Amino acid sequence: MVKQRAQWAVRKFWGGAAALLILMAVVIQLGRFVSPMVSDNRETISSYFSDQLGVEITIGQLGAVWDGLRPELMMSDFRLYDDAGVEIVHVKNAVAQIDLLKSFWDFQVRMWKVELGEVHVTLSQVDKGWSLAGMSAGADESESSTDPLDVFLMGRLIRLNDIHVNFEFASGRRHQAVLTSMLLQNDDSFHRLSAQMNSSERVDALKLVYEGVGDPRVLDEFEGHGYLELTEFPLENTVAFVSEALAEKPGVKDGDLSVKLWASTRPNEPLSVSGSFEFERSNNPADDFLKTFSAQFSAQAASSDDWQLSLQEAVGVWTDRKAPPLELMLSATDSLWAVQVPKLDVGYWLSEAEGFPQTPKSVKKILKDLGAAGHLHNLSVKIPREAPKDFSLSANLVDVSVNAWSGAPQIASLTGFVSATALSGFVEIDSPDAFFMHFPTVYHQGFHFQRAQGQVGWSVNPDSNQVTVNSGQLTMEGELGLVNGYFYLDAPLKRNSRPSELVLQIGLQNAAALSHKALVPFVVPDSLTQWLGDSIVDGKVPTGSFVMQSYFGHNASKSRSIQVGLNLEGAELQYDPKWPEIQEFDGYVEVDSPQVDGWIDRGHFLQTELQPSYVHIESHPSGKGSLLSIQAAVEGQASSGLKVLTDTPLRESLGDIFASWALEGELVASVDLDIPLAQGLSGHRQQVDVTLKGATLEMHDLD
Repeated sequence: MVKQRAQWAVRKFWGGAAALLILMAVVIQLGRFVSPMVSDNRETISSYFSDQLGVEITIGQLGAVWDGLRPELMMSDFRLYDDAGVEIVHVKNAVAQIDLLKSFWDFQVRMWKVELGEVHVTLSQVDKGWSLAGMSAGADESESSTDPLDVFLMGRLIRLNDIHVNFEFASGRRHQAVLTSMLLQNDDSFHRLSAQMNSSERVDALKLVYEGVGDPRVLDEFEGHGYLELTEFPLENTVAFVSEALAEKPGVKDGDLSVKLWASTRPNEPLSVSGSFEFERSNNPADDFLKTFSAQFSAQAASSDDWQLSLQEAVGVWTDRKAPPLELMLSATDSLWAVQVPKLDVGYWLSEAEGFPQTPKSVKKILKDLGAAGHLHNLSVKIPREAPKDFSLSANLVDVSVNAWSGAPQIASLTGFVSATALSGFVEIDSPDAFFMHFPTVYHQGFHFQRAQGQVGWSVNPDSNQVTVNSGQLTMEGELGLVNGYFYLDAPLKRNSRPSELVLQIGLQNAAALSHKALVPFVVPDSLTQWLGDSIVDGKVPTGSFVMQSYFGHNASKSRSIQVGLNLEGAELQYDPKWPEIQEFDGYVEVDSPQVDGWIDRGHFLQTELQPSYVHIESHPSGKGSLLSIQAAVEGQASSGLKVLTDTPLRESLGDIFASWALEGELVASVDLDIPLAQGLSGHRQQVDVTLKGATLEMHDLD
């Protein structure tokens, strides 16, 4: 039974094969018989296609050759005219060769070779794209089930030579593209495309080679690799297909693009592209637009919403300057766009932004006032697609500096980290080698430090016209010693619309007594500032502090709260140039502008031991300058006490009578002084009470 079925199948197979061969032989014989008739019926064929398309078609020559299994159709001087009789398509030579075996196998016409030479086509811009000039656009693409790639896959070899395409824009603009040659090769699953194109000014301005394996209509199953080279390719007419207004802009109208690009696609992997490009303007522009721009690049794209682009060694050149090399990565996901820059020269690029004509004047003013400089490393900007204003920025700061602005301090040599949004952010300060901070509304000079750490944050509230800047604990070490500080700033978003408030707190450790000159602000009355500067001339400050609350700017109140406190060790106080200084004293000095209070625990005065004493400064009753009051007590040798009468301003009142006296024994004395700190002021008062123990007095010159 099995043997009979096998014999039946064999008979059917060979019978079918024989029938197919007979059918092919009949078709071939009929083709050879009919082919000579093609040339004789050239006009009939032209009329048929004219009626079908509704346009005038003429064919100069038409012929067919049937040799073997690949019949060939030849045509020359094919012309197609619009309704006005204007020629819109001209094909000088065309050859089509049919692959009979493959056609029989697929039950549809399959081409072995198609060649077109010296083709001229005119396309006109319409609402839905482009169509043959003088003819209405075809059906909507959504109504067609034909894949455009089918045209390129219809034959084993498709060759196009000298193809001229004239584009007529709706605005009247005209552009001609010349495809020098294009060759498509299809061999089962292997496909190869090569093409060359001339521009209006250069031969072979475009070169393309692309080859792959699989079905290019199914990207998940196609693997391909290609190379594209553009040489001085004009941008104007190419960009005009997207936007004619943009095509007229400087840099586009006169710009040329040179590109070397390698691309590859693999199943289930994103498109990968790499290469280099150079943009150059074809003349010597006198404007501020780029003259040249070049970069190496690499990109990957899974879809229009999922891609990334990297630029390396990007360099821009203007007429009078050249930008430093820049590396940049752009990327996108379905939810956000992202920008990453490994290293950015802040000063250079902000100055460029300041010079852009498109930059608003208000922004230019801010950029100029800030004068930012330094570098950002690992800059990252993330921009949500649905709310671009909610962007976020982060970067490492390296040697960054900014000028003082709206009460915020001037900063230099800043190293750290910044994180910011449109309305808030913070800076994490970590400057291990140097740091500079200056509050110009408070101090004439800034503070230099060897290191600094801390955090400064800010927020912007447009509705309430408010910008706030506040710090956590700032720890700094330098010429002032070890400094811990805080500050708070409340400033208007609109400049000069209201006063600004500044609160500043500074704590000192292990500082020099002379540091008070840097710590006391210039807003303290001049007489008090001068006295502090002249009086505390030596010593150490184990601990100290400064607190200030002040308003400044538009319509600001002149009232301020300023306090300075200094614990002093081994200090020297030259409280008045006419009185002997207090040496090696320990105590505490507090400035609560316009008053000063000082408590002296111990010290030396005219070789006596200074007991707990008190120093006070307040405004002079006249309203001019200040008045110094001293209440002090001393113990020591009586001979030293006698010097109070001979070596102080008391001698001016008592005369020289005590100059020749000699006093021995022990002394306990109290001194109560009032000393105006400005010349010409009244209020001088001196009272000295002396108690002697076991004293011996020798009086001379009593005559």
